[in-house]
Amino acid sequence: MRRALTLTLCLLAGCSKPTPPAPSAESSKSAAPASSSSPPAVKGPQTVASGLIYPPKRLVTDGKFLYWTSPGQQNASGHHDDGVVMKVSVDGGKVATLSTGLHNPEAIAVDDKSIYFTSRGTEGKYALNDDGAVLKLPKDGGAPITLASARKQPSEIVVREADVFFLDVGSWSPVKGMPYAHKSNPNGAVCRVSRDGGAVLTIAAGLTAPHALAADGTHVYWSTDGKEDAAIFSAPRAGGAAKSLVTLKPRASALAVDASGLLYAKAAEGGTELLRLPPAGGEPSKLGSIAGTLGALLQEEGSTYIGTTTGEVISISKGAAAPTTLASGQSEVRAVAVTATHVFWASGDKLLSVAK
Repeated sequence: MRRALTLTLCLLAGCSKPTPPAPSAESSKSAAPASSSSPPAVKGPQTVASGLIYPPKRLVTDGKFLYWTSPGQQNASGHHDDGVVMKVSVDGGKVATLSTGLHNPEAIAVDDKSIYFTSRGTEGKYALNDDGAVLKLPKDGGAPITLASARKQPSEIVVREADVFFLDVGSWSPVKGMPYAHKSNPNGAVCRVSRDGGAVLTIAAGLTAPHALAADGTHVYWSTDGKEDAAIFSAPRAGGAAKSLVTLKPRASALAVDASGLLYAKAAEGGTELLRLPPAGGEPSKLGSIAGTLGALLQEEGSTYIGTTTGEVISISKGAAAPTTLASGQSEVRAVAVTATHVFWASGDKLLSVAK
């Protein structure tokens, strides 16, 4: 049952290794999100899939299916070389494996025909190698198509119109005298490539550990770490000078953008703060704060959906007087997706849903 979230809020109006199943040959026609393709409205969280051998790391939906990445199980060397991309109907049913044998798959996005995801690369002795990739996959499975290769730990991904934007986190260097410690090198980048492949355009380079990514119709946005301060930047999608929008300490842990502005989250005393920058820039305003650490953040048509590491799923509806807790008392929630009528999330080895 939904209950009011007890948090400090300043809400502003309007603002042995298992063997994976063989890849599925099942075909699926893409469809725009619609209520007819979502589960019937039932009070309380409902299980969409459970007992997942490969728990989801990131989650996305096209309104008909849920798609996710998982790094898989560690091998004898402690590395991940059996990552997967999987899917299941929003109504539940058989889980299909679309691609296997992936090296640390992470972020995932979807359009009307294809799935796009990042593979951070193979693992060396102390850090990942510079052999990450950005890949494209048919919705019914098959061989992945490489859109960008030899990348330095590509992580976040956003698909807007004909463009695929992604972050290269950059390489790591070992810390002298500390064999299992590493430091980030200032060689991260924000990049763009066509959905059909081709040359990769570097929008911004020389970045220290870029972390979060968002894009709208004209600009791309990202956050970085720094020795003293972190910041959020923007640049034109076609390339051009980057602009610092706000300086932060610590860094923004997530970004989301829509017509109401750029939403971001950052750690604060006792929890996480949610703030919004106006579309035209200016001073950020505080949207609210949550106890604990943010696990997932999604902005959809002015409404905000949050997953927390303390097991809550929270919605802040556009124009609402207070946020709503949709679910609580679970293991950490690090992936959230929404259709026109339902909110979906990953928690442990389950996928769950609840009506908006």
